[in-house]
Amino acid sequence: MKPLVYADTREQPSNVPEILKSLGARVIFEALTVGDYIAARDCAVERKTLKDFVSSIFQARIFDQARRLLEVYSKPLIIVEGNLTEIFEKTNIQSRSIWGGLLALMLDIGVPVLFARDRYETAEIIFTLAKREQTEKKKAPVVRPKRKMWTLEQRQLYALMGLPNVGPEIAKRLLRKYETLRKVFAAPEHELWHIEGLGKKRAKKICELLDAIFEEKQFKE
Repeated sequence: MKPLVYADTREQPSNVPEILKSLGARVIFEALTVGDYIAARDCAVERKTLKDFVSSIFQARIFDQARRLLEVYSKPLIIVEGNLTEIFEKTNIQSRSIWGGLLALMLDIGVPVLFARDRYETAEIIFTLAKREQTEKKKAPVVRPKRKMWTLEQRQLYALMGLPNVGPEIAKRLLRKYETLRKVFAAPEHELWHIEGLGKKRAKKICELLDAIFEEKQFKE
């Protein structure tokens, strides 16, 4: 049986869907609300080029995308195409910034990240995932809409998880201490030091973001 993969219509220029077909997959294009590929009932894949991945870490877009994936699919996956070492060798980007982002994605948010050499390897990963889940576990892919109905608690936690290095547990600790979002955002830096899981460095990053002046810039999503 050929595995079925749903691909977002915006992925057509990447050629990954055509490679999936050459590997033996059936590909159906859909305007997906979350993820770039749906490989099984609970498996969605977000595909990133290396350049976009690094940019999305510094702009914090990737963390929002990861949370949206996890809201709808219980086993999401991010695939990054490219050699991470080249970024460190050819730019002034500090490696610890990227490692910190990767650790936040995998440990705080809970979305695994795999690196692929190119779009062919990306297609192989997606094909293997689809075949594994659909053949062995009988989980046919399902296109699900982005969750629309949230509880007040979920909206409060989501608002806090947009802050640097703040995952679900730290967000809960902040709300337990300060009770409201307004009080959390107004908390002085020296108080945030004492929240378990934050410390001085992370508290400083949060305050830097909250105090930063907005400068509107255009960037490609």
